[in-house]
Amino acid sequence: MNRFVNLSVLSLFCCAAVTLVGCGSAEYPGPQRYPVSGTVTINGKPIEEGNITFRSSEEKGRSSSGAIENGKYSIEEKQGPIAGQYKVEILGYEEIGEVKDEDMGAATRQIVPVQFNESSSLTATLPSDSGNEFDFDLKP
Repeated sequence: MNRFVNLSVLSLFCCAAVTLVGCGSAEYPGPQRYPVSGTVTINGKPIEEGNITFRSSEEKGRSSSGAIENGKYSIEEKQGPIAGQYKVEILGYEEIGEVKDEDMGAATRQIVPVQFNESSSLTATLPSDSGNEFDFDLKP
């Protein structure tokens, strides 16, 4: 009887531990991540197609990227950055040629100056009091 009680208690404890671990845990390993979204314009005009990267200022930090479409970007929580300071790098493209090859797509050129990507001084801090919405109006 005592052995049965011990196994029952152990089974209940294990079930409770698994339930507690499953509740409230994120769908990804590691620290809390945050969704980020916003708009990106250059001289007030939406960047039609591009990419935004939140590059961690910390050596072991997490960087996150997302697509810019029609001036808007959104990075979901599971791909988002963790709390901290970030350098923001923005790339934007415009088509300069016709589609000649379906696999290659149209020829494009970079429209965002280097001071907003490779040499960016743009920053963001997460989590933010503004709900993690960051708008960037680039003025070259």
